[in-house]
Amino acid sequence: IYERYDSKIPTIDSPGNFTYIQGSTGHSITWNPEDSNPSSYNITRDGKLVSSGSWNSSSECITINIDGLTNGTFIYRCSVNDTLGQSVYDEVTVTVTTNTPPTASDLTITPGNPVAADDLVASYTYSDIDGDTESGSQIIWFKDSIAQPAYENLTTIPSSATAAGEDWYFTVQPFDGKDYGSTYSSPVVTINTPPG
Repeated sequence: IYERYDSKIPTIDSPGNFTYIQGSTGHSITWNPEDSNPSSYNITRDGKLVSSGSWNSSSECITINIDGLTNGTFIYRCSVNDTLGQSVYDEVTVTVTTNTPPTASDLTITPGNPVAADDLVASYTYSDIDGDTESGSQIIWFKDSIAQPAYENLTTIPSSATAAGEDWYFTVQPFDGKDYGSTYSSPVVTINTPPG
């Protein structure tokens, strides 16, 4: 009687640890185990079973979706077993963070003492502690405390839209592509009558 014996235990790669922001999607872990006699797998998260099944082929990837986690750190372990009871595992640490909304500062309108012939130019400094780039911040202009929707998200008000005696200011709500920050207001400028 010939009894087949496989002395080679399964092998498994290590996808590496990673971090994502809570609420974002499209996150998964994929392992690529190998063995000449594959049998089964199981995946745990912090020691609790979250997935298991048959491992049918050495070329078969094992993937688990990890979206929907709350803020914190989680350890995923994938264990694979062959038909002879030999096994191996890999662990991946997943860190989920919350996004910090961006801020805006140094709001100014140039020139600071405009006349009716001047364009009004808004400027501000965008900051994000997470390093996220600015994406779609909302700018609203106000004339005499009334919002001017025709100039929404523009940084320049043409001189043709202003008149002497009007008070203008703008607000900005910075956006980092994930969350809006607070709404910030610029100082008010008054359109002056040019010296005659």
